[in-house]
Amino acid sequence: MFGEGLAWAGCSIIFLLGQVSKFNVFDFSYHLANVASVEKDPLPSASGVDLSKMVELANFYKAINDDIFIFLELVSGSQPPKVGVFHPPTSDTVEGTYTPAAGEHGTGKRVVTEKKVCPLLP
Repeated sequence: MFGEGLAWAGCSIIFLLGQVSKFNVFDFSYHLANVASVEKDPLPSASGVDLSKMVELANFYKAINDDIFIFLELVSGSQPPKVGVFHPPTSDTVEGTYTPAAGEHGTGKRVVTEKKVCPLLP
């Protein structure tokens, strides 16, 4: 009914917000298509919906969305985002390092509390 314009609009917004990887991970239709690709038995219908037809449509729109995302990446020349690495604490002590913002509610100075043993550990 709308052609690919709706897909272009949605994919452009997702791309501009930097949410392409999250979209690919959390889209349920992609998940259903992946499950159906490894499932040996044919998919049954659920609540009157033919799941095999839904998988066909999911694969069709996934191909369109992937083409749109590739085009947008090529045109924008953007690099994939770098993933941050978070390391676990090195000791069992807790040190407060809260820095309030300067202004009405804070002084802007770093607040350091005394080192205490973590109350959650036995």
